[in-house]
Amino acid sequence: MIGKRWAAIALAISLVLIAWPNALAQDEAAYRIDLGLRTEVCDFPPLIAENGANYIALDVLSRLDTYEEIPVVTGPVTEQAESEEAPLDEEAVAEDSEEGEAVTITRRPPEPAVTLPCEFTLAGRKYALRKSGDERLHLYDAQSDQLGSPAMVRTGRIYLPADTLFELGIALTYAPETGNMRLIGVLRDVRFDKTEETLRISTLLPATAFAEGLDDGFRVVLSGVFVKENRELELGDACGTVLGIRNLPHHRMELAFKQETLSGYKLYAEPEPAAFFRVHLGNHFDLVSYARTSSGEISLNVGFTRPTEAKTTLLQAPSRLVLDFEGAIYDEATRYVDVNVGGVRQIRVGQFQQTPPVVRVVVEMTSTLRYRVLRQGQGERYFVQLYRGDRRSAAIMLDAGHGGSDPGAIGVTGVYEKNIALEVTLKLAKALRNRGYEVIVTRDRDRFVSLGQRADLCNELLPMIFVSLHANWIDDPTFTGVMTFHFEGASQAQALAYTIQRNLVTSTGAVNRQVRTANFFVLRETVVPAVLVEVGFLTNSQEEYKLRDPMYQKRIVDGLAQGISEYMHTFGGF
Repeated sequence: MIGKRWAAIALAISLVLIAWPNALAQDEAAYRIDLGLRTEVCDFPPLIAENGANYIALDVLSRLDTYEEIPVVTGPVTEQAESEEAPLDEEAVAEDSEEGEAVTITRRPPEPAVTLPCEFTLAGRKYALRKSGDERLHLYDAQSDQLGSPAMVRTGRIYLPADTLFELGIALTYAPETGNMRLIGVLRDVRFDKTEETLRISTLLPATAFAEGLDDGFRVVLSGVFVKENRELELGDACGTVLGIRNLPHHRMELAFKQETLSGYKLYAEPEPAAFFRVHLGNHFDLVSYARTSSGEISLNVGFTRPTEAKTTLLQAPSRLVLDFEGAIYDEATRYVDVNVGGVRQIRVGQFQQTPPVVRVVVEMTSTLRYRVLRQGQGERYFVQLYRGDRRSAAIMLDAGHGGSDPGAIGVTGVYEKNIALEVTLKLAKALRNRGYEVIVTRDRDRFVSLGQRADLCNELLPMIFVSLHANWIDDPTFTGVMTFHFEGASQAQALAYTIQRNLVTSTGAVNRQVRTANFFVLRETVVPAVLVEVGFLTNSQEEYKLRDPMYQKRIVDGLAQGISEYMHTFGGF
């Protein structure tokens, strides 16, 4: 399989090289080639094709940081043509043609001389180009072992065949994103420092890298890098890490860290593209962003590479909020961020304690603000929101279920759930605005909005609460009533659900189908307290009729508005 893959690549390269001279006819002085993920411009052809083989100029390798020529003192030599005849001048005249007239014959002139042996080091290893016993030019390593096929000299430059470069840890391929030929380098070295819990990675050619978490660890993916064979290494750290190294499609390579206990991680790769990277195991703190949101003065978005516990303390004189994130690492100098937005003056981040590690974030305020800490997932991300407790700056997000191409449930007379949900949502938005709240709706007309878009909008704007409105459906046509859902374990959402359910039942007189838990997407993926309300069953003919009645809709809206206001006053201080 690998052989077929490289054969296909070789064919593509040959076709590109054949077309290359025409493509560059207008600018013969400029040739481009990618060294890893860095593009170099040459004033000579960096690649040539001859007799079905591809050759790369040695001068291209001299652009690498790990390349260094070793001066030698010897006489110049010239690479002769394979023919036994000595090369003629550019134009020679033959006097003995059959017609008796002079015929001009053009032959390739002698190649300019190059100095041999040509010695150099690449990535710390010594190599030499010299004539072999058959008078052909070959590359030798420090042990005098011959590498690959013979090299050749063209226009005074040494060109190495592609198979010889592969012996050096370099492969030739094509980069469709740049339209250039590309040299990709082998993974040069991987070393784990147990004391510093750091994996150091070096590549032969410049590359880029990114890291991402997995269920059983994490992985680092390098672009423009390959390994000659896949392998596994045991790092022997306290987390029981096994490192798997393998090639991926599209000139990429993966280092997969499988761990018995998640350690967290941080990838250092500056500047990019680079040839050196390091991965520090540990639960690293990241101040992702800080910005004004729909509710409050400012919100801090902080992230970690594994679940983390947070402790908060509100101090006075001066007013400041102190957040301690246990087991977290911030291996940079203490950072001071001047904010001067609303009542927030400055944010300070630093490593408060080394053993056990604690990262401390201090938010300095010009006046005392309220705050809430919103936790996402198992504690890999937190949103810390500061607000004044003013209704005019307290946003409520209302979500009319379904819409557009998604009609939702269909009633016994053909009523669409999407229409009932939108009518109730728009009336509820007006009622809440009349009470002094800011209201955001995920849709204000009949259009499709994906579940992901609804959750993303909520997490971006961070309203105080998220309420999704729906109408229900069940096989039993006698079933009626209202019910409210929240995500299991979300205590604030549970309080909001009970408050809304109680007021909704009181206002409408509907059957109380209780508060329940559910794994609905908009409940699971939103970080603010979120509930989903089913205002009735479209599959019951009488309840469907009531849900279409403007007067009954008003009773629904009154119950919802009262429940939301009661929660905002009790739990938000509004």
